[in-house]
Amino acid sequence: MKSLHFLPLLNAAILTDLLVILLLLFGAYQSTALRQWYQKFGLGAMIADVLILVIGVLIAYYLYKWTIGMDKYNLWLFMMYVVAVQLVHDLLFGKLVGVFYRSGSSDIMETFKVYIREKGGWILLADALMMISTVLFEQAFSKMDQTGNILLLIGLVYASPYIVFSA
Repeated sequence: MKSLHFLPLLNAAILTDLLVILLLLFGAYQSTALRQWYQKFGLGAMIADVLILVIGVLIAYYLYKWTIGMDKYNLWLFMMYVVAVQLVHDLLFGKLVGVFYRSGSSDIMETFKVYIREKGGWILLADALMMISTVLFEQAFSKMDQTGNILLLIGLVYASPYIVFSA
């Protein structure tokens, strides 16, 4: 991600989330809470997941650009930035859910609490892998032209409800 390409990044985040849902569907990743997340909140859950992947990569991109500079771009170092941003987000989010959430006041927050209890620290690893996957897919999709990325987006968006509502 030597330069920022929004459409390939969006496609990468969507594909990453769809792959996670497929892993959940086929039993390669087991989580009752995550399955409930998609069953209860559907495409809204997917939108939240996709956008946090995009936001995390964008924050890492601008931090990297500000601290190191894109003239010294290194994919491995950039992925460390991405994972660091994700870890800070997950830890702060987990803490805020624990501190400010009143039990029973939000179905979404209740689902997060159940997921945190169910998976604990493994969430950090899973989310790190999702962030890395998003960066790697973005690298691949950035090599495609705009028409290819738009066609990919159409295909991903078309497949999304079929996959999400199968969870």
